Amino acid sequence: NNNSIIDLDLMIAEKSIEIVKEWIDSNKVNKNFKLSFNLSAKTFISPGIIFKITSLLKKYDFNPLNLEIELTETIVISDYEHFSNIIEELHSLGISIALDDFTAGFSSMEYLTNLHIDTVKLDRALIIDTENNNEKGIKKRRIYKLLSQMINEMNLLVISEGLDDERH
Repeated sequence: NNNSIIDLDLMIAEKSIEIVKEWIDSNKVNKNFKLSFNLSAKTFISPGIIFKITSLLKKYDFNPLNLEIELTETIVISDYEHFSNIIEELHSLGISIALDDFTAGFSSMEYLTNLHIDTVKLDRALIIDTENNNEKGIKKRRIYKLLSQMINEMNLLVISEGLDDERH
């Protein structure tokens, strides 16, 4: 089936929303807990995706402020205009958007200024070797520090993926 990935994405989204709603209602997590999940490019640009997401939120009486949808940078590049419109619409509903795997590809600061995103998830590759005191490690630490500071200055949340131990 050509829509298997869409069906799978929506099934995972629904089950996740159902579980997190139960957690919030039973005080297992804070009422401000944020559920975050990835959607494939195919799902994100599928017809009616906004309706499908809002229907899930209504079905489970799930606050959109408790939801974050992650998109990889490479997905956004593929159809920037279309993605930016969907991102704007989701954001207007109160849903947060995370730009995932930032710095994994040909990162552009343009995304950080033009897309209505809330969170930037730095790719794991940026962290690798930062614990070393060789030239590469020193340069990577500087890049990481400056990039994190810049993103914070834009009032965006920075999340680092791949922090495996205390050295990182």
